[in-house]
Amino acid sequence: MMFAQQSAEKDLGYSLGVGFEIDPSGSYLHQMLAKTFKSCMYQIRQGQVQRPNDYLFMAFKRLFLDYGRSQQSMGQAELSADLAELIHNPDILLE
Repeated sequence: MMFAQQSAEKDLGYSLGVGFEIDPSGSYLHQMLAKTFKSCMYQIRQGQVQRPNDYLFMAFKRLFLDYGRSQQSMGQAELSADLAELIHNPDILLE
């Protein structure tokens, strides 16, 4: 998983800020990691995967890329909302 995360970060061009001290309390990322792992293990056990290491790497890289892109788009949406508020209420800068 660590190599998949690093590769995804390289493709995205920024760090996801995710360490492997992931909070198991039910965070979205934790749920997706568990779901991806279970799905991969099922495929491997069914004999549908010829190269398990490559399959696991690509599955987790895809997960981290999707997560990074969703975080980036959420950040842009928040920035757009802040900008819209500033345009409608420029007095915020004076506070």
